[in-house]
Amino acid sequence: MVMSVIISATTRFAGKSGRGHDFLAKAELMLNESRKWEAQGDNASALEYAYRAGLRAAGAMVACSRIASRKRKSSNVWDQLRMIGPEGIQWADRFQKFSRTRSRVVNGIDPGVSVEVVHRLQLLVDEFIDYLLAGESLGQEAA
Repeated sequence: MVMSVIISATTRFAGKSGRGHDFLAKAELMLNESRKWEAQGDNASALEYAYRAGLRAAGAMVACSRIASRKRKSSNVWDQLRMIGPEGIQWADRFQKFSRTRSRVVNGIDPGVSVEVVHRLQLLVDEFIDYLLAGESLGQEAA
């Protein structure tokens, strides 16, 4: 199953160019890596890769927005996403709920993370990628 997912991630963006699509392709690869770690029982690594996938997807949305060309902007991608407008605010709020959990796991404060938390984050990343591909968020890139 993992191999078919990896193949679909690499072919899903074939022929598409631009920074937003590059970010999305990386997001899908990281999400697949997250699922691989989850299958091996390493929920901490699965959480980390899913979170990084979310960051890449957010980067795709930012790269295709007017925010990308700003000289002075926050280095925090969730803050940049909020600057896009209401839809960016909603996505940033949903992802940032996982930020503290991720930080605590990465820093060894919480040694474990439940598979349910990992699944919720993976589903959120899937939903965000689908939203970006279905909407016009990446269409601004060609303009």
